[in-house]
Amino acid sequence: MLSFLEDTAITVEAGTVLMLNAHYINTTSGMLEPEVRVNLHTIPKEDVKVEGGIFFWYDPFIRVPARSRATANMACTLGADVNITSMQSHMHSRGVGFEAVLTTPDHGTDMLYEFDGWEGVPVTHMDPGLRLEKGSRVRFDCHYDNSDDRDIYQGLKTTDEMCLFFGSYYPRAKGPTTSGFASRTPPGRAKVTRDAPNRSPVCRLRHRCQEKRIRGSTC
Repeated sequence: MLSFLEDTAITVEAGTVLMLNAHYINTTSGMLEPEVRVNLHTIPKEDVKVEGGIFFWYDPFIRVPARSRATANMACTLGADVNITSMQSHMHSRGVGFEAVLTTPDHGTDMLYEFDGWEGVPVTHMDPGLRLEKGSRVRFDCHYDNSDDRDIYQGLKTTDEMCLFFGSYYPRAKGPTTSGFASRTPPGRAKVTRDAPNRSPVCRLRHRCQEKRIRGSTC
């Protein structure tokens, strides 16, 4: 759930496509008919003093080997001063823990967000916003426990997994990146295996296997 101050709004240009992705797990023996509603609250253009934005950090490189635990993580460096107004995580049913840690330009650290599950995810709201300085680094970790007899990978289905950290912020950073205000993690700050496709200016990724018996495998 996104939230902004009364004089802050997101500008949605004409022709913009709004995509809704909802996925469910049916634990019953019958058919379910889910219903999804989206409320978009508008304000007059003349009342908008600050333009807000959405940060959407998604790690597409996830592999959880069969009968194993694993962690996927992603690190982004902020390219501008911003104020975070809401944030939350998203994983699927094998998610057992999530944490997002902030490292400030002077190397101080602070826990931004944490949760020990995948469902009933809490949304953290901050009014008037949590100030993050340019040059700060946000790293988030998704922890998994796979009890299946098959490897689990990233994907859109409930039988796949996700690792996502997103929320709202202001003022909106200009630029083509999907995150709005993130840039590459500085060299040497994180072990890099590959860049996210179509998001190479945004941030770098790492996937780490925790079980000793699968270390050395391609994760």
